[in-house]
Amino acid sequence: MQFKNLTRRGIPLLTLALMLGASCKKGGEGGSSPEDAMSKEEIEQRRQAAAEQAKMAGLIDLANQDLQNGRYVSARKRAEEALAANPDDADAHVVLGAAAWRAGDYEASTEAYKKALELDGKNFGAIDGLGRNLQAAGEHAEAMRLQDILISAESEGFTAAACGPDTECSVGWCDQEAKQCMPTRQARPRITKLWSQYVLLDADAAVATADEIFVGSTATEEESALVRPFVGFVRPLAGKGPFVQIEGAKGTSDLDIDSQGLKHFSTTVGGEYSRSVFFELLNETRISTELAATLKLEEVGKVTPFAMAEEMPIVIIPEVKIGELTLKQVPALVTDLSPFATIGETPGLLLGRQVMQRFGAITFDFPKREISVSVDVPEKPGGASELPLLIIDSLALRVPITKVGIDGSDQKLWAWVGGTWQAAMAITAKAYLKAGHRPSEIDPPDDPENGLKMVYLDEVDLGGEKIHGMGGYVLTNTPADPTLAAILEGTGFELGGYLNAAAVKMFKVTYLMPSGQLWLEKPAAAAG
Repeated sequence: MQFKNLTRRGIPLLTLALMLGASCKKGGEGGSSPEDAMSKEEIEQRRQAAAEQAKMAGLIDLANQDLQNGRYVSARKRAEEALAANPDDADAHVVLGAAAWRAGDYEASTEAYKKALELDGKNFGAIDGLGRNLQAAGEHAEAMRLQDILISAESEGFTAAACGPDTECSVGWCDQEAKQCMPTRQARPRITKLWSQYVLLDADAAVATADEIFVGSTATEEESALVRPFVGFVRPLAGKGPFVQIEGAKGTSDLDIDSQGLKHFSTTVGGEYSRSVFFELLNETRISTELAATLKLEEVGKVTPFAMAEEMPIVIIPEVKIGELTLKQVPALVTDLSPFATIGETPGLLLGRQVMQRFGAITFDFPKREISVSVDVPEKPGGASELPLLIIDSLALRVPITKVGIDGSDQKLWAWVGGTWQAAMAITAKAYLKAGHRPSEIDPPDDPENGLKMVYLDEVDLGGEKIHGMGGYVLTNTPADPTLAAILEGTGFELGGYLNAAAVKMFKVTYLMPSGQLWLEKPAAAAG
């Protein structure tokens, strides 16, 4: 689904005909052909150029078919073949971007999409793919700006005409209220904008975008169905914002991390003390049924979230305090949070990405058991290592990932930060072998039923911060496990494993979500 309609190629036979000339007449009363003025060598050069262009168009068409069928290695090879003949083929760069994303190579994917846009500033596939990449890195404003390029282009060359109940539009759709024919709206750029508006909690803009998706657009029923649960959350919030307004520059609190990697800390919610959890796997904030009742929060609507069976009330929390910092107007879903009582006390809040994205930095100092949040990005501590931080969004799940190296290999893998496997790392067999290990090292597995092989990692490289001597699992099954399979199915991005809570909690960890960065700092005592 991620790779459909990536490019806008011409029809090769039509291109060939146009380049060779439509008329076959030679001199005489009927006029002369353009070929009459050309030498045989020039005619042959034109024929060869047209044939080469047709060949490249065919390669890109085949590469797109490969992408749709999951054959990203073949797609990449076809695109590289096309670029060998014409390095300025924007559509070939788009295919490279899509193939690199599927292979879990974020940097190569982003570079290819940007190159395609340098060559063709309105390339649909480049804008669609790069918009998704930018969203993963927290760059939502730029992702939305790109989509507006495609949306603005819809009216180019469109001729306005009147329409009504008895008059249909020959092109586009009829706006019955304005009695005017309008150009057809493209669904994909609007859906991309909606995801960013949702994360940023711009409810009014999100509702307006959704209405454009539902009326007069190319959205399929499947796409409309995906959008509806998210629109169901923001529609009752329209006109009630702005949301998640921050008062204060910085706040601190105590911190606990449980065996599942959940980060618990203290807050004051509407004047009531409550334990809370930063939970990046969700977009929305969740408030416990008990706390919502205690605060007498007014229900503003109901929604059944995506991939959920339970309908949940929507409320607006007037105030959440984290130390000296205050959040105002926080929308939340009311639900049972007792499954998150992993350290004894049921939390009152789960704060998801809609809140986390608002902070310039969130620091989890696990050794000191302290959390701090700040509006601005602080100065990077001396000696801290810097890694990329992406949020891969499968709609049902948001996964924080970063790049990790093992055993001195230059081949890095993308790992889920804060996984829950027992060992410090869990690595797919493909990623383990790419790092230079032999198949005989993991075959046969120690636990054939679950596909697990225990290994000793000589070195784990986290952006220059290295851990020596660490236990790990290699996940030898294909797919490696159901969760990684679901992420690949939902996002098209292949992860190489998990960097588990056992490893993460050794560090002072800072999330810089709006800028796609992660800082790791080992305490001085531990570093010695």
